[in-house]
Amino acid sequence: MNTERMKCLTTPSASKGCTGDTGGWLQPHCERWLKMIRFIGCLCLVSLVGIAYVSYQLCSSSSCLAPERFRLTQSQFRFSPQLKQAAPFPVVSKIETVPFDKIQAGTRFNIIGRDVIVFLHIQKTGGTTFGRHLVKDMSLEEPCICPRKRKRCDCFRPNTVDEQWLFSRYSTGWKCGLHADWTEGANWTGVEFDEFTNCTYNLAHNRQTRMLADLTLAGCYNSTVTTDQHSAERDRIMLESAKQNLARMAFFGLTEQQAISQYVFERTLGLEFANSFEQNNATLSTQAMAELTPFQLERVRQLNRLDHALYDYGQQLLQERFELLKKQDADFKDNWLRVIHPYRSSEVDTVPDYSMV
Repeated sequence: MNTERMKCLTTPSASKGCTGDTGGWLQPHCERWLKMIRFIGCLCLVSLVGIAYVSYQLCSSSSCLAPERFRLTQSQFRFSPQLKQAAPFPVVSKIETVPFDKIQAGTRFNIIGRDVIVFLHIQKTGGTTFGRHLVKDMSLEEPCICPRKRKRCDCFRPNTVDEQWLFSRYSTGWKCGLHADWTEGANWTGVEFDEFTNCTYNLAHNRQTRMLADLTLAGCYNSTVTTDQHSAERDRIMLESAKQNLARMAFFGLTEQQAISQYVFERTLGLEFANSFEQNNATLSTQAMAELTPFQLERVRQLNRLDHALYDYGQQLLQERFELLKKQDADFKDNWLRVIHPYRSSEVDTVPDYSMV
């Protein structure tokens, strides 16, 4: 009996052999199991079909298919229009960014309203130091709260306990981890410098340009574009896009121009820092560069030529903004002196030549 019962539970066709003294009990029992198995199978099939349908509907109306929709073919890539004439992408956003020229027209950062400062941190450009200034050195009625032994701070709006006015690594943290696009790949520990630079898929090359550019205009990371002509056009589009996005930023700063960056930030957003930014004339990269050969240095410059062009543009743009704000500032002498010498009186005789700044 036990043997026949096991056959019924494991082999559907065995129900025909459930005869004898116990057949009256075994056959209905097997049929119940078969019906249950069929029901569960049908339920699983319906569930899978439903999931596939819902997934298709969601992806067809979202960014799931973005790489295919936005990828440029080689013919499109060759005859790409000027960036200024590029049609906008069909992306609906309720977030309104405020560029520098709109701020100059009268819009100011409203910390008690709905405005939010979003800090785009390009790694290894002094952003960590600037981020600490934002949460620890701002002269505010209600400064950011930075508990000890915590890596994040709470920058609440005045008279609120749940609305933040700052979005940065120090207020929200790294949701995907530190340098997520780097740590998700292979481990480069122990790799020689030449091997690192010769990797054609190295995301360190022109990193600043790539982080600021709209990569969908240049086919994202599509590796099918191989000719020199197409690569040059792709680089041009990326660089122009990065320049335009930089110009749209309400504020940006340069590591080598700490004082000017601080002044432009304060006059643009109407916020002040309690402490001056410190200018260091050497960084950790200075020592690393001293160990490279002239050929290796030239190789680095060539691989990052887009970043060099973007930096030259950034220098010019920051200087233009500084000159504009200085011209509009009736108290420029006092405000500038406070930035470079926060503890000195405005009546000090030794004052820098502002025309040379």
